[in-house]
Amino acid sequence: MAQLSISRVSDSREFRKLVRMKRRLSWSLTFFILALYFGFISLSAFLPDDLASPGPGGIFSIGILGGVFIILCAIAITGIYVWSANVSFDPIVAALLVEVEK
Repeated sequence: MAQLSISRVSDSREFRKLVRMKRRLSWSLTFFILALYFGFISLSAFLPDDLASPGPGGIFSIGILGGVFIILCAIAITGIYVWSANVSFDPIVAALLVEVEK
């Protein structure tokens, strides 16, 4: 019985839509953070003196500020994914669960 429900759900259009939406969002966010991170690493490899220069106010270097920016972007990306999951994905999952419990 459970195997029939699983195959019925996995064959449904809503499930394929959910998988496609989650995959698109997660790969987009992953590529964004990887580009940001590798861009920062490239800057530190090719322009180390520029990243070592003092930032605004002279308290922290540009490199430290860039690292903090990347961390804040990672936190924001996590928030974007959680928000998308709550708003977009959860209603589809709830509908699929109702279908499985039939």
